[in-house]
Amino acid sequence: MPKGATNVAYCEKFFADSYVLVLADGQMLTKKQWLGILGSAADRPTLQVLTPDDIQVHLFGDVAVLTDRTTIKGHDSKGNTMDGQYRVFRVIIKQNGTWRAAGVVMNKMG
Repeated sequence: MPKGATNVAYCEKFFADSYVLVLADGQMLTKKQWLGILGSAADRPTLQVLTPDDIQVHLFGDVAVLTDRTTIKGHDSKGNTMDGQYRVFRVIIKQNGTWRAAGVVMNKMG
């Protein structure tokens, strides 16, 4: 099994079909696009550190909004650094009794 394949299988189940990721550079990726990147050894980012803290959770029935500060150390597939702290906004929805990620927006701090 290729490195990262298990994580991609987990993400496939955890991400809602309508999942959208907005990166710090404004690029928007659908679930299919992001899973394609994660599943590709050539395109997948390399992360040495991915640490969220200052996590705030706001629950609205079957919708949860989370905000956090995430520290990242690593690089994209082209070698461009991703190091820094990011303010992250996440939307999690409950579907058929299971919590699934619906969207993430990342903004680089400082």
